[in-house]
Amino acid sequence: MNQKGKLVKRTLFFYILFTISFFSTLAQTPFHRQSPFQASNPSTSNDSICYLKGTLHKPKFGQFVMPLALFGSGFMVSSETHLLNKYEFREERNERFNTFHTKVDDYLQFAPLTAGYGMIAMNGKGNAWHYTRQIILTEFILGVSVTGIKTWTKVLRPDGGSKNSFPSGHTAQAFASATLFADYFAADNPWLKAAAYLTATSVGVLRVMNNRHWVPDVIAGAGVGILSAKLSSFVFEKKCKKQHQVFLDGF
Repeated sequence: MNQKGKLVKRTLFFYILFTISFFSTLAQTPFHRQSPFQASNPSTSNDSICYLKGTLHKPKFGQFVMPLALFGSGFMVSSETHLLNKYEFREERNERFNTFHTKVDDYLQFAPLTAGYGMIAMNGKGNAWHYTRQIILTEFILGVSVTGIKTWTKVLRPDGGSKNSFPSGHTAQAFASATLFADYFAADNPWLKAAAYLTATSVGVLRVMNNRHWVPDVIAGAGVGILSAKLSSFVFEKKCKKQHQVFLDGF
């Protein structure tokens, strides 16, 4: 491969991964609105699963399109070399960054979740127990999904270590964390939202740079992570509607 070809491949490599972050950010539309239940009955809000400083989560089915597209794209190009040859990316990585190794991605995947607790502690924005319960459900969905898909696909890692490469669990965790943070604390702040997703994208890049994952693994992992967070929000919204209906029936 000539020098120009290598430059094109490297540019395309980073373009694809950062495109994940860009389109994921665009996919997350503001979903908070003033809740009449908080205003009419504040005394019952503090221990409610639906409580978040006078706002109510309203997920929409359209928010599932982007994560499903990301996972589908990663799954498709994992075995299809005409659209994206993952072996060429590994070759490029091995030629230029063969000695690269870092453990930053092991910790960076949880950074947005930690930042969320920081927002609650410093700004009093949100309810810590509500946020924690949402994280627990997201982690359950994420764990079952990633483990199940890895067991089913049995894709060999690029370093030959084991057959559980697809999808990237680290990337899935990072994007789930970023989605929870963006939805709770950055609905009206595009800069915070972009920072969360760029952090998650960095985890995907580092997984490839560490030779632990193929590019399709991190693309699919991003989709699984976002989808897990959105599904947990959808479950809690159903619970909120039921609680609110019970509240109304009491009058």
